[in-house]
Amino acid sequence: MDGRRVHVPAGAGRHRGRRDQRHRRALQPRTPGRNTGMSREPRYIHHVNFPTTDPDRTAAWYAKVFGMKRIQPKSNTRVVLMTRGNFDLHFTPVEEMERMAPYHFAVEVDDWDDFLEHLKELGIRHTRPIQRPENQSKFCYIHDPDHTMIELVHHAKRPN
Repeated sequence: MDGRRVHVPAGAGRHRGRRDQRHRRALQPRTPGRNTGMSREPRYIHHVNFPTTDPDRTAAWYAKVFGMKRIQPKSNTRVVLMTRGNFDLHFTPVEEMERMAPYHFAVEVDDWDDFLEHLKELGIRHTRPIQRPENQSKFCYIHDPDHTMIELVHHAKRPN
């Protein structure tokens, strides 16, 4: 991959409009200015773990679609660890998929048209893209080989 396909900026997902601003305010400490020396606020999501029925197929798919690299785990050698910068996904091998649907995660892409063309070249179908004029964003969904839903999101202008 050329590094242009997927962009996961530091703090991705923190600035999505009024709903998130209200949510962030609700998480603020109740006693402003008081420093206890401990931070109870999460910094970011470290990783997400999904089941997979075929670890090698899953690793190849995420490498092909998102340019992720498989790394070898130091302890649990069954888990598939995939990374691209601060974007980490883990996959635990299972015999059968037993889960409630829909599970999904969202990935912000830098160049919407380029990424959709990339999917077309790979033969990966996506849902009809939807535009949100209120925040100049677009989104659609794809599925990995184990049917995990992935939301693709693009913001023309990221709010400050």
